[in-house]
Amino acid sequence: MADSTNVFPPGFRAEDDGGVIVGGGTVQFFAAGTTDPLEVFSDRALSISLGPTVGLNAGGYPVSSGGSRVIVYTGTDPYRIRLMDDDGVVVWEHDDVRGALDTANFDALIAASFQPGTVLSFYQTNAPTGWTKLVAHNNASPRIVSGVASSGGSQDFTTVFTSRTLTQANLPSYTLPNTLGHNISLSGDPTTIRRSGGNTVGGPGGGGSLSDILRATDTTTLGITGGITGSVSSGGSGTALDFAVKYVDCILASKD
Repeated sequence: MADSTNVFPPGFRAEDDGGVIVGGGTVQFFAAGTTDPLEVFSDRALSISLGPTVGLNAGGYPVSSGGSRVIVYTGTDPYRIRLMDDDGVVVWEHDDVRGALDTANFDALIAASFQPGTVLSFYQTNAPTGWTKLVAHNNASPRIVSGVASSGGSQDFTTVFTSRTLTQANLPSYTLPNTLGHNISLSGDPTTIRRSGGNTVGGPGGGGSLSDILRATDTTTLGITGGITGSVSSGGSGTALDFAVKYVDCILASKD
């Protein structure tokens, strides 16, 4: 679309220096500094011409040749504007009025503000004009550092962050001990063995005599170990863990 700007704000009504509405007059446009007629338009695309002279209705509103109110647009060239009353007398005039902002060279101006070799990320597939797309890194995640910028790692972003079910192969190697240790003591009645927890194992009321095995008059501590066997359920359901985080693809490009 062409660069354009509206000459008057919406609802504009032509007035003289005393604030009196100039009804039935005209507004004339010329190239700045000349009396060469300058074409103006009623649309932003500058495709519907009003010619170099725009009429005013009785209320002072700019109108088309058909009498419809219009907003007047001009291009990028500076212009001269003149208000005439219905008798053809000049009411006021301004010269070298600035036209629309020319954006034709914006891309070049922006690109020129970066030093060659500057690298930026862009949310688009192709590099902008004046930049070269870099392809050394693909399917990788950015990392913010306070030191020297570098790169590393070996796994693709979408390989690591995906839906997966943990298996036994993903768990660390670990062996549960199957040995239980207890301390027992012989005290008082040599036929009574007491575990360190205080429960009677042998002797009176203890489920049998050990006199034929152990004799002692003082407290003696013995170590006894025994093995257990069995299995423990993990309680897992095998549900997949979804690491597929959302992401936005960008490219890296270097200033030419």
